[in-house]
Amino acid sequence: MDIKSFGLISLFWLASLFLVLHFTSYRIAMVLGPPSIPQPWEKDYARALIQQGMFEEAGAVLKDIAACRTLDLGTQSEVQLLLGDLCRDRLGQPSRARACYLKVVFMCPASSHAVQARRRLDEMGARSPSGRSDGGSTGPSPGIPGAQGPPGPATGPDHPGNRTVAPR
Repeated sequence: MDIKSFGLISLFWLASLFLVLHFTSYRIAMVLGPPSIPQPWEKDYARALIQQGMFEEAGAVLKDIAACRTLDLGTQSEVQLLLGDLCRDRLGQPSRARACYLKVVFMCPASSHAVQARRRLDEMGARSPSGRSDGGSTGPSPGIPGAQGPPGPATGPDHPGNRTVAPR
């Protein structure tokens, strides 16, 4: 065996070993699961699925993104708005859409996403004569900034019901 054939055989074995190790590590990574941080393109992927009419698949992608707790509030609220729109317009799940919009309002009440969510909640309330298409109550939700309704129970250190010692 001359040096050339030995070099070619060695090169072949090294390349084979590299490929085996590469695919083995890929398979191990797939077994362990994908990273818990969604990639930025996943929202665009969900939008593309919606445009193609694949609404259930888009909903699953958005639910996976929404389940991630490492996202900033802006991204979380944007994903919740998109999921709410999908549930309201395409999947026929108005109660789930309401839950998504309310989550946006509670996450960051002063943001532009919360303003959009409030607007969509108002639109959904005006869609049916009863105010809600899924049979729920039509009253305002307490605690939502900007909502009209009776005030909640008075609390705080100065409220008479919260004093443990009678005033002098």
